[in-house]
Amino acid sequence: MNEGNYALTAGNGREEIIDIMKGVCIVFVIMMHSLFGTWYKVLLMPFTAQLGVPFFLLISGYTYYLSLKNKNWFSKSNIIKKLGRIIVPLIPVLIVELVYFGLPDNPVNWLLSGGHSMPGSYYIVLLFQCIIYYPFLKWICEKLKFIPSFLLILLIHAAFELLAYFSKMDVALYRLLIFRYTVFLYGGIQIFRFKNKFNFKKLLWIVPVGLIYILAVGYFGWKPQILFSYDPWYKSAMPVAFAVIPIGAVVIQNGAEITAFLKGLKKYIKIDITLLFSFMGKASMHIYLIQMLWFGIIGNRINAGKASNPLNFLVGLAVSCIIGCVYYLIEARLRKILMESNKN
Repeated sequence: MNEGNYALTAGNGREEIIDIMKGVCIVFVIMMHSLFGTWYKVLLMPFTAQLGVPFFLLISGYTYYLSLKNKNWFSKSNIIKKLGRIIVPLIPVLIVELVYFGLPDNPVNWLLSGGHSMPGSYYIVLLFQCIIYYPFLKWICEKLKFIPSFLLILLIHAAFELLAYFSKMDVALYRLLIFRYTVFLYGGIQIFRFKNKFNFKKLLWIVPVGLIYILAVGYFGWKPQILFSYDPWYKSAMPVAFAVIPIGAVVIQNGAEITAFLKGLKKYIKIDITLLFSFMGKASMHIYLIQMLWFGIIGNRINAGKASNPLNFLVGLAVSCIIGCVYYLIEARLRKILMESNKN
């Protein structure tokens, strides 16, 4: 959700397909926090909504690449900019949380865990770690050829899972660590590096591997015993990358054609869904933060005992998107005013 500059296009300097993908992913996140039980399987959520965060990390790997390419990543200005894009919208959310829940017993723990375990709060913690971890992954991608780098990434990812298992790492800590998403960040980097050199459709033969894993854990109740054994995180663990990365790569590489097709649907549905999802994508960080508050404080409480009611999802979607988009516009306006005042 929180990324650097996008690869330049002939338009406004952003790849619209990236924003559209983020817009779809934020809907997936809200589905995951409001629809459970029977709806989870009926709506094929193991194949869609469950993959929202992996796709977000893939996109982050892709979009961060350009912002790191021609600058010192650890320069003071870049770090302040990256942290600011997370911290500024986060602070008001944490204040609301404190007002509602009260002061935490352990403030350090509270901060490090992203708040009072609000729905999806772990993702905010992942973003902070990504700022440190990302340059290391980029270095691997650039120093090694594709196959050696891929094998090394799999080794790093597997080593973390084994360490977590044999050290009996607490699930509360496991959920907060960026290492479990290593392969998705790596995939995003490689998509950026090879998007003009390789036809990603040639990778689609790998997708069934990921789909079989998703089917096994999402519908047949299979649970890995050593690698990827943490519940419920095994459902979106590294094996799903065999579906997420090729599909994400093809969508990004064919973004212009897909966007044109979606725009063409306007003549039939009278709505330009690309504009809708693109704007939601731009505001996805703010929508994410609002949905944390909604489902953490209000949404699932007013629907106690029937949290899987589709109405809970629709109300949560509407509240999160409307307030989140307004929040995004307000912050963007204030940021612009501040930048202009600094210039003067």
